[in-house]
Amino acid sequence: SSGINAEWPLRPGTYPFIKCQVWGLCYDGRSLNNLPKPSPDKKRHVVMSTRSDFDGTVKVFGELGYSVSAPSGAGNKLGHVIRGLAVAYYCPLASTFQWDTCGPHAILRSLGGDIVTFDKTPLSYDHSMGPNPAFIAYMTEAHLDSILKIAKG
Repeated sequence: SSGINAEWPLRPGTYPFIKCQVWGLCYDGRSLNNLPKPSPDKKRHVVMSTRSDFDGTVKVFGELGYSVSAPSGAGNKLGHVIRGLAVAYYCPLASTFQWDTCGPHAILRSLGGDIVTFDKTPLSYDHSMGPNPAFIAYMTEAHLDSILKIAKG
């Protein structure tokens, strides 16, 4: 289980921010959280990206009708997926660390999503606190499959 304290804008890219505490638990086949399951707007296909690979992500996903956004912070990007404001967070570089993803990962899993590597192996955590491999965070398998298909060309 995990929780995060967050300050998120009421609407993406706007002020004021709202403070909230979010938690999620996914253990032994049970999932609990304090959020409604997000229902992403089917017309809105937003993918979160790292700033260091923003141009490459825009090129790959933009041509297929996705909007790409790169707000600061891995937790912020994962928060967009958790809240249904983005269909995925595409992180093609080892640019995040375990402490960036562990809390949001638990919440995503409690909502039915996950964070996986490009071969669909769930992101795992050890005591090294080293960088995460490249990954995709998503809320539904359909989103994961479409993102992987696009990413692999």
